[in-house]
Amino acid sequence: MLKNYLKITFRNLFRHKVFSFINIFGLAIGITAVLMITMYVSNELSYESVHENGDRIYRVNVKLGNGDQAMKMAGAMAALGPAAAAEIPEVKKAVRFVSPGEMKISFMDKEFIETKFRYTDPSVFQVFTFPLVEGDKTNPFPNVNSVVITESTAKKLFGSANAIGKILRAGDTKDLVVSAVAKDIQLNTRLQWNYLVPIESYRSVQPGFPSWNQFGDCFTYLLLNDGVSSSQLDAKLNRLFEKNAGGLSSILKLHTMKLTDIYLRSDISSDIGHKGNITYIYLFSVVAFLILLIASFNFINLSTVRSVQRSKEVGLKKVLGASRFGLIKQFLSESFLVTFISVVLSLILFQFLNPVLCEFLKYKIAISNFENAYFYLSVIGITLLVGFASGIFPALILSRFNPIETLKGISIPNSGRLPVRKTLVIAQLVISIFLISCTIAVFQQLNYLKNADLGLDKSNVVLLDFPASPNGRAAKYEILKDKLLLEPSIKGVSGVYTLPGINSQDNQSISLLKSSELSDSKMIRAIGVDFDFVSMMGAKIISGRNFSREYETDKNSAVLLNESAVKMLALKNAVGTSVYIPGGKNNSVREVRVVGVVKNFNIESLRNEIVPYFLYINPERFITIAIKIDNENREKTLTHIKSVWAEIMPDKKIDYTFFDESYAGLYTSEEKLGELFTIFSSLAVFTACLGLFGLSLFMTIVKTKEIGIRKVLGANIPGIMIMLNRDYIKWFVVAFLIACPIAWYTIDKWLHEFAYRMNINWWIFFLSGGIVLSLALLTVTFQVIRLATINPVESLRYE
Repeated sequence: MLKNYLKITFRNLFRHKVFSFINIFGLAIGITAVLMITMYVSNELSYESVHENGDRIYRVNVKLGNGDQAMKMAGAMAALGPAAAAEIPEVKKAVRFVSPGEMKISFMDKEFIETKFRYTDPSVFQVFTFPLVEGDKTNPFPNVNSVVITESTAKKLFGSANAIGKILRAGDTKDLVVSAVAKDIQLNTRLQWNYLVPIESYRSVQPGFPSWNQFGDCFTYLLLNDGVSSSQLDAKLNRLFEKNAGGLSSILKLHTMKLTDIYLRSDISSDIGHKGNITYIYLFSVVAFLILLIASFNFINLSTVRSVQRSKEVGLKKVLGASRFGLIKQFLSESFLVTFISVVLSLILFQFLNPVLCEFLKYKIAISNFENAYFYLSVIGITLLVGFASGIFPALILSRFNPIETLKGISIPNSGRLPVRKTLVIAQLVISIFLISCTIAVFQQLNYLKNADLGLDKSNVVLLDFPASPNGRAAKYEILKDKLLLEPSIKGVSGVYTLPGINSQDNQSISLLKSSELSDSKMIRAIGVDFDFVSMMGAKIISGRNFSREYETDKNSAVLLNESAVKMLALKNAVGTSVYIPGGKNNSVREVRVVGVVKNFNIESLRNEIVPYFLYINPERFITIAIKIDNENREKTLTHIKSVWAEIMPDKKIDYTFFDESYAGLYTSEEKLGELFTIFSSLAVFTACLGLFGLSLFMTIVKTKEIGIRKVLGANIPGIMIMLNRDYIKWFVVAFLIACPIAWYTIDKWLHEFAYRMNINWWIFFLSGGIVLSLALLTVTFQVIRLATINPVESLRYE
């Protein structure tokens, strides 16, 4: 029986080649898009799945301050981890990571600047799944000068020679002995490293380490026993912190986050590494479903409209004894076969297109589809779901025909008039309008973000990373600045702690009363700047004055508040007011005077409201040097900058970017979202148009005689075209009215992720509708014109 079903199916496929092609190719395009989205989603969801204990590993985060102005940081105090492992029964082991930033690594004549150099605890290989090729995971650091490296690092340094026991140099003085070699770290973990050294050796770099009072740089992970809740753990961690840190616990709270949640759900802006967005996972899952619906609707539509042609086949089979259930099985088997062929074709397309898509988006897939269980489940699920869903309705329609009426030639209900056909076409148009509207909105918001007025001039500004120096940053900064300004094309130089696109935060307490307790203080963002920062970057002073070298006290005792800070402190006349901030002797506060109020400018992404902050002169806090240059001599200026850097900082690799590029990088995820929406909405619209082409092709078959008669009776081509397109225009109007509110609601919900957002313009929906209507009419009109221009004599001879 199955053999007979297959034989009939193949005969039908070859007899109606155009319909078969549209069905198979349309499904294949839709399934390919779904597989690509599935790969993206499963890759995002796979982060930290490499760690066997991932569901029991929690990171300790710090919340400094209360309310909306609280600062959230991923780095806890260094003394916490060992204390938690020793004093909290629920904690099995603790691991800390400290990154010094760049580290010069040398071996014989080879020298590298390494950014994945980490200090950590020996328990790291017992908590995290970092398989060792050589070495003992229970004792990875036999002594304080040990280092564990990855396979690719070993090959880069030592070639094919055995790495164990080799001595390499970190920095200019510290020798490290390779004690173990680990497999290369998989891409789907944010805990990336090439070198691990024992955290005890960090004491020589950071005096006073580990401390209960310093935080922000030490990332602490806890491996918990089974059945421990995060709320239970948080309470015990805060009690432990209060016992050891005293008054600091009044403004600082600890909270934990599961390792597997950090990548997609962390809202900590000072986090390490890039992050995903769980909203986009949901969004693209919906897009995949919608594309699959469009492809399936094509199959259903084309199968139902062809029911008229197959009515005699069904009638004859019923007369010869075929049951309705047997006919349903036959048509379902046809549906599954077409789906299977489409899935095979889509897998071929996927292998070619997915690498191209990843290259275009600069997106790295951490796990191949052959290792991805989600991928296999998706392929099987799509085959079964699409095969059944696409086949069951046509099967029910075809199997219900009355054999007597069909064999007598009595007209059966035209499937083209069935409400389901209209419904499915309208649904396809709704989805197409919805996806195009969302795509346009994403790019509109992205354009708004990139071109919004930050309150700073970001054009022609070069940003240099300014690393720490053993003798402090201030001396090096002044030498660099003086030499840089020797070049006439450099218009200004200023050190700064943070700017939009720089992942750094510094919150400090501020009070109007000197004797105020920490709990009564406000938390405010502190930004160390140079005297020239405000004028060079185009910030505006709205009251008072700017910093000035003419006032000796400005260097240590003056601040500028932004408008948000003035509002937070409820100051009517801010200029001249004394405020108290940290920095006095013996960890006390110091008095500074507000010399001016600066107009609000953004120091973060426009996803967030402008926070209260103060500017103060502090060269030791400069982690970036901003250089205003003449755009006409850009290459010459950059050459000068590089030569000055090489002269003053010979041991540090220069790392620079342009401010506008750094700022644009804040919205990489939105840019990828727009590009992905463009690609997949185009595929969805293309698939819908393919279905409309099939329907219009069928129309030329069933309406050939009617058109011939109308032309004989005097109908002209424009009138015929209007008559034939009337239904599609009606369906479009209904689809447009349905799609607009759905798209508006979705766009509005997405825009609420941004503190600063565009207004939703009405023309977005009209443009989307115009694109869909134009493509639909072009697709249909191609067949309509061909039909309307046929000689009526030929039309009446038809059949």
